[in-house]
Amino acid sequence: MKLLPILIVPLVLLSSHCAGGATFRKITDKGPWGDYEAFPDVCRMANGDLFVVFYAGYGHASSPRNDLPRGGAIYGLRSSDQGKTWSDPMLVVDTPEDDRDPHVTQLANGDLLVSFFDSVDYTEDGKPKNRGESYVVRSTDGGKTWGKPEAVTTPYQDTAGIGRRVFVSGPVTQLKGSHVVLPIYYEPKAGHYITSVIHSEDFGHTWTQASPVDPEASLAFSYGFCEASIARVSDGRLIILMRPGMHQAYSSDEGRTWTKATQLPHRGDAPTVMLTSKKLLLVAHRYPGTAVTISADNGATWSRPHQIDTVGGAYPGLVELDDGSILSIYYEEGNASSIRQAIFSVEPTVQLKELKEK
Repeated sequence: MKLLPILIVPLVLLSSHCAGGATFRKITDKGPWGDYEAFPDVCRMANGDLFVVFYAGYGHASSPRNDLPRGGAIYGLRSSDQGKTWSDPMLVVDTPEDDRDPHVTQLANGDLLVSFFDSVDYTEDGKPKNRGESYVVRSTDGGKTWGKPEAVTTPYQDTAGIGRRVFVSGPVTQLKGSHVVLPIYYEPKAGHYITSVIHSEDFGHTWTQASPVDPEASLAFSYGFCEASIARVSDGRLIILMRPGMHQAYSSDEGRTWTKATQLPHRGDAPTVMLTSKKLLLVAHRYPGTAVTISADNGATWSRPHQIDTVGGAYPGLVELDDGSILSIYYEEGNASSIRQAIFSVEPTVQLKELKEK
């Protein structure tokens, strides 16, 4: 795969803006959970509001303990002014376990659907094990209230004796009608993943077909493909971007089968992909720092990565604003992590917007 020979205008690196003003803003950095926030996502709702979800706990993993007896939880934020201001955090879901990696989508029927997984450590037959199950939780009133979590059913079982591990780190993607898909990743053997796309024909109430993405290559490569994101490209196909690598594959039949995976020309983890109104394909990812890579030809070729922040937590969410600029929500890893936002434009120039703390 080749790099794009020319990009419209190189994106200005964060360091060149620091003297004149900040190009990012923290939108939440503490709450009743403590002072660690991570793994955010954002969607734009039909009424123009932005809705963010994020993981809240005491660290990168927050198993139940005395000061947080139900472990990590998922909270939400809302903006009704294109990300200029945000609401106070609101609880979305808090099960008795560590609830992780939330993502949010508004479906064609108006429902907000949040995907996440839980992580449970336990002992069986004297052996320490870990279980992970993927779930969705739904709001039918625009995020004001939320129902009970519902498991995403898959055909994958624990065949290696390590615990059943079915994880998710990507949003539900709305396809045609009531057809939606969710990219999960499961662990058939310790330390090795396969990505699979799970289908629902009723807006995520029940889940049926599972469509693995190049499982042979996944089992042969590093720790395998995981943490995927799906978008529809301008010619109607679906594209999936996966960690590590990054790797991509395509589907011409609404996600039921996928091509062999190919590697992008540079490093990147935790990808999120979107198609802009100008038919540019963007993928935001970790490395270098938090960065964005651009394709003008549906992923056939890609630009170099363009850094939008120096922090490396990433797991970014992307939405397009009214003026065509792109808002990215991501996080900074480390103690007392926080959720950040940055806004950048892609045309006619590619540059970061200066932001003020609010």
